[in-house]
Amino acid sequence: MISSIILAILAMFQPEAIDRAVERASSSSLIGSSGALIEEEEAIAWASEPISNQTVTQKGWESRLRLKAERKLVTQVAMKLAMSMPGHTIEEEQVLERISPTIQQRGGMSLDRRWVALSCPIPSRVHRVKIKGDQAVQDQEKLTLAVLPFKEIGPDPQTGIGKLAAASMLSAIDSPNITLIERDEIARILDAREFSKLDVTEDGTGMFIGRLMNARYLLMGTIGRGGPGEWILTGRIIDTTTGEIVEGHRAAISIFSSGQSMVDGTRALALEMGLRSPEGEKPEPVELHEPAESGTVESMVRAVPRGGPNPLTLQMNPVQAAYEEGQSVHFQIHTKKAGYLTMLMIGADGKIVTLVPNPEARSVYLEAGESLSIPTLAMRFYFLIQPPHGLARIKAFITDEPLVIPGSFDDHRKDLLQLVRTGRIGGEGDSPLNTSEWTSAEIQFLTREAAPEKPVNR
Repeated sequence: MISSIILAILAMFQPEAIDRAVERASSSSLIGSSGALIEEEEAIAWASEPISNQTVTQKGWESRLRLKAERKLVTQVAMKLAMSMPGHTIEEEQVLERISPTIQQRGGMSLDRRWVALSCPIPSRVHRVKIKGDQAVQDQEKLTLAVLPFKEIGPDPQTGIGKLAAASMLSAIDSPNITLIERDEIARILDAREFSKLDVTEDGTGMFIGRLMNARYLLMGTIGRGGPGEWILTGRIIDTTTGEIVEGHRAAISIFSSGQSMVDGTRALALEMGLRSPEGEKPEPVELHEPAESGTVESMVRAVPRGGPNPLTLQMNPVQAAYEEGQSVHFQIHTKKAGYLTMLMIGADGKIVTLVPNPEARSVYLEAGESLSIPTLAMRFYFLIQPPHGLARIKAFITDEPLVIPGSFDDHRKDLLQLVRTGRIGGEGDSPLNTSEWTSAEIQFLTREAAPEKPVNR
């Protein structure tokens, strides 16, 4: 009883949400900025600008700043609702319609700045926001594409080059039936406070962002140094409605800083991915492949996690954008979810090989929070880069039960066999990947022949 009274008294002295918004909006350190954040069950937003034009009417500048702050507020509320409703797309227009009657606004000005502050309660997520199901998004925006910042990889990544590659890629795509999400719209989402510390180049987070932007497809890529003066770019497309990688639209290219620009590189990548027509030819509509049959190995190698930040981390060491024939590699795995580990390699020719389980690691179970380096010193095998060369990838899964994969190692087979893409995983009934009790991570990289040894001067 006493504690309840104390809490009630303390609440009386807590500033209201609109007061906290005013504090930020009128701050001299935030002049010329706009932003929004969630505080408990309230959302606040603000926008300010320096006073450079005294002839603008109060109604004019308040309307302009209100619009900026309102967009930030709506995005923040939409993200909050989307995080509580995985698998749904939140319509920002419906969010605005829902919160408009509850928005509080204050405005003000001083000698050097003027500002607008907004606040509103977070609406209930049940029956108060219109939710558009995946099929509706699929029917309405079949070829809407968002290009996210490329992941910067390698021993010496250049900060900011991933965003530069994504911006250049937007200009490189010319297929007439693709609607691109504007760069500013993507930046507005990515700059929001709730995403500022998330890795937007990771599949699960990218899927979440894509649904928030109503993008049917995501283009996600990597960029890293392949050698002195060389950059390697890779790209792939993910369908946000099915949670699958779209096969037939992966590519990797290399560009050299002497004579080739980022524009040249992204145009070449878009051409290889089927998103751009050759020079001098009329741009043609792109045709994306159909989803894989549920429960097959093909669906398994295409699957990406859908639920936001990924609990599984997969790293290939050494960290490089390209690997040479004969090079030895190992993998570092960390999982926040307990389960059985399965690892596949999909070669440049499309053939699939099971890496784990294998004769030396028949069943690998990881506890939540556990890390594993594979192969360990105790395991009597190692991984070598082998032909055929080109764009390859490693895929790791954590599942509640071991995956039964056609062609993988068991007590009756001494050798690993090539998987059949149409073979089924698991037993009878639904695919184990049709549930939420799994997660995966993927690395995409380029393999090539070893560089010839330089002659030794005697």
